[in-house]
Amino acid sequence: MAADPVPARPTPEPSSLRPALDALVPDLQKRLSGSLDGFTGMILRAHLPQRWVFVTEKSTASLIVTAEGRVSAEDGAVATPDVTIETTFARLDAALRTRDRTQVPPGPLKVTPHTEKGRRAFEFLRSRVGL
Repeated sequence: MAADPVPARPTPEPSSLRPALDALVPDLQKRLSGSLDGFTGMILRAHLPQRWVFVTEKSTASLIVTAEGRVSAEDGAVATPDVTIETTFARLDAALRTRDRTQVPPGPLKVTPHTEKGRRAFEFLRSRVGL
């Protein structure tokens, strides 16, 4: 007698920002490494390091760019962030994955710059991350 088939489990809804941030790291790393030389590099380096904290109802994660342009992501909030971004998980996840504002659902967005270099960096990068 054949066993009853086991019903497929639904794919769980993501609950962490880390996968979306981790997917962003290689692209940011590539863009930065090609831009840190010459006059453009001088302007960019003046804004590094950067430490951004992303907070949603499900998860908190951080994106770190060192003074040398190395990019990494980690769970939780880093100490002394340059910017804290608070919004819904759905909105931030869509923004980080697509980087296309037209694909980001409407919702609240609270951006708190903690440093002047963080404020300038966010203003410059806001459209590039879909927010």
